[in-house]
Amino acid sequence: MEDLIHFALAAVALLLVPGPTNTLLATSGATIGFLRSLRLLPGEVSGYIAGIAVVRAVLLAIGTAAWALTGLRVLSAVYLAGLAFKLWRAVPSANASPVTMGRVFVTTMLNPKVLIVGLVLMSLHPGIAVVQLGIFSALVPVVAVAWISAGSLIGKARWPIRSAEIPRVTAIVLLCFAGTMLVSSIHT
Repeated sequence: MEDLIHFALAAVALLLVPGPTNTLLATSGATIGFLRSLRLLPGEVSGYIAGIAVVRAVLLAIGTAAWALTGLRVLSAVYLAGLAFKLWRAVPSANASPVTMGRVFVTTMLNPKVLIVGLVLMSLHPGIAVVQLGIFSALVPVVAVAWISAGSLIGKARWPIRSAEIPRVTAIVLLCFAGTMLVSSIHT
């Protein structure tokens, strides 16, 4: 039981760290508000579950080979750069957010946090890993609500940026994440 509590605390700490998915959630909260952004939660939860399943099945089967981890970082960086380009060009609307459930799903699946959860935090024992995945899946929406709330507060305050600028600020942040992933893949 104590190991599960440690796992849960580590998972919450990791989920709270700013990252690509949290940036999208906050952006949605800022552009379309708290309640309408809650529709993104299934995309994030399923993105984490799918990503962790793939990481554990593929990378644990072939080993945590440096080339596989580097390939995943490069793939993530390319996706984030493409998403940043789409968000930069997005025309904000009071009725629609440039953040969709599909974008949240793919961004989450390619999120570096998937590697940390799937390969570092979770047990290699399948029975324990299933319980940990259940705990993690229950914690994801709790932390996501915090990020959506933060974005919603920014959107209501309209400071220091206007609502129309939020997707572009998000694009810049995502490009920074993409750059960091590319640099880390080169230095690995």
